[in-house]
Amino acid sequence: FHIKVFGQNPTHKINFETSEVTQPSVNSMPDGRSFIFNLLGHLFSMPATGGEPTQLTFGPYYDHEPVVSPDGKRIAFISNRDGSDGNIFILNLTNKKISQVSNVFMVAGKPAWSPDGKRIAFLSYWKREEYPLEKVPFFGNGDMTTLYTVDANGKNQQLISQARPYSSVFYLQDGSLAWSYTESKGQSQSMGPFSAPQQVTTIFESMPASGGNIQRMGTMNGRTGNI
Repeated sequence: FHIKVFGQNPTHKINFETSEVTQPSVNSMPDGRSFIFNLLGHLFSMPATGGEPTQLTFGPYYDHEPVVSPDGKRIAFISNRDGSDGNIFILNLTNKKISQVSNVFMVAGKPAWSPDGKRIAFLSYWKREEYPLEKVPFFGNGDMTTLYTVDANGKNQQLISQARPYSSVFYLQDGSLAWSYTESKGQSQSMGPFSAPQQVTTIFESMPASGGNIQRMGTMNGRTGNI
């Protein structure tokens, strides 16, 4: 398909063709007839049976990690269109309007819609200067992120938990908010100061939609990706 690329102050228009996408973030529409993906900083939709994609977002921004709402009418995604390192925006597929939802330093990974489509949960990275020396990433530690929820209209952004090495955040069908994070023990003796943990455990927890006590759902050895 064809893509038009524009600079911040465009003086040239570049047209090129591609039939491949490298490591896109893909999300299916609820009816299964099409899916949404990101390519070169923009969002596209494509029929599940194949065909010509349709470009959904435009401009000198980097849009990625699209997630379709349960009713299929909105797409939440991460973008730097507010001048940040990445916040959550929502594209209304009916009127094509885009609105900002979150206001943090930098959203980490895919956001998650609540089953009723009223709230969005997401992780936000710590700034590098916020890390204690013993928790600096790449020295056997994962990135530290904080867990938030926010109304889909951008109101009531709420901090749910302090920073942890979270892996993912997601909702259960009953509306409970769930997440995973890692715990590391021991250090490998073979890599010197850049040693990795000998043992990594992923822990899964959840919290009822109405709030209340956090419940541990289970653990597994190793790390997981987005759920």
